[in-house]
Amino acid sequence: MKQFIGCVIAVFLCCVQLSAQIVIYNTSFPFGVPGSDSLMVTTYNSAIPALAPAVGAMWDLSTVEDSTPVFFQYRIPEPVYTFADSDQFNLFGFGYQGNVKQSIVVDSFSASGILTRGGRYSLSILTSGFTDSLFIDSQDVIYAHPRTIIKFPATYDSAWSCTYNHDLIYHLSMAAYSYDHTPGYVRTYAQETDSVTGYGMLRIKDYGGSPSAYFNVLQTRIRTITTDSIFLAGAPMSPLLLLPLGVTQGKTDTVYEECYYRLREVSPLARIQYKDAAYTQPYKCTTHVQRLTPTGIIEIRSEKKVSVYPNPAGANTFFIDIPENDGVWSYELLDITGRQVYKGVLRGNSETRSVLLSDEIRSGIYLLKVAQNDKVISVNKLQVIK
Repeated sequence: MKQFIGCVIAVFLCCVQLSAQIVIYNTSFPFGVPGSDSLMVTTYNSAIPALAPAVGAMWDLSTVEDSTPVFFQYRIPEPVYTFADSDQFNLFGFGYQGNVKQSIVVDSFSASGILTRGGRYSLSILTSGFTDSLFIDSQDVIYAHPRTIIKFPATYDSAWSCTYNHDLIYHLSMAAYSYDHTPGYVRTYAQETDSVTGYGMLRIKDYGGSPSAYFNVLQTRIRTITTDSIFLAGAPMSPLLLLPLGVTQGKTDTVYEECYYRLREVSPLARIQYKDAAYTQPYKCTTHVQRLTPTGIIEIRSEKKVSVYPNPAGANTFFIDIPENDGVWSYELLDITGRQVYKGVLRGNSETRSVLLSDEIRSGIYLLKVAQNDKVISVNKLQVIK
């Protein structure tokens, strides 16, 4: 009975701690930012609950059905800025990739531009011209003013705004108009307003489809208004050319988003996009399914400490530090669906034991369970890179 009461008190104290308000400073982020984040996306409207602003809330996104498999957002070092994040963009309905240059400085977490990857896109399906093509140049798109993602210190009821513009250079070939790799650019004007509208605890679905633990988060709401002006051969593009491309000159778009930030993470735990200014019609949800604590694992981890390194494991061998040599120590490796793919006994007399993985184990994210005398002592996320 005493043990049961102790568990209840421990869970209660954990919940109280997690529901406390947090403040995000520049020191709230990790020193080693480059790496990768694993994300899931859903676009099913009925599966995404609208999360109303609240103080000390408990938000739940663990029932959301993911519509795409896990994908990786790569974060690379950047010489001038803190890092650059991979992302997907769109021009005339054609998707292209780029790395968003971002910095964590004393007063803000901000973006300064995009390093785009070039590409050629056929327009024949739109214009019926066999050789008609759109070329997006490889280029360094620079924001005239930085985009402020988070203004420090960020806490409940704080707000900030920013305006910025940038040019994206392209070339166009359209035989009917005698354009042959003719240069042009799209100038985008953006106005963004952000506010911290709530705080509380949020849980999402983990790799294996199970609810994660609840995490302490700040809820921010973002409204971004963009207007595009399209130029070709040094002049505004003709409406006759814009029509087959499905765009209009000076078109204004408004995007409504909610982000849920936890400490020591650059990517929000969840990002939800809405159709309306009231934030009641969600249509897309992206969750950060990495470095999560599975439900029920907190009590296991608090009992005995087990360390796993290197993580990511860049070869077939990694090491497990166990707290003591008593008993029989074993391990299981589970994939993101929860299926066991590898297991074994940790042999040796020292507290550091090595694991040699089979060549059949591929690169990916796994769950590593370590047990003593068949009792699970620790569960860790392990990334394998081959």
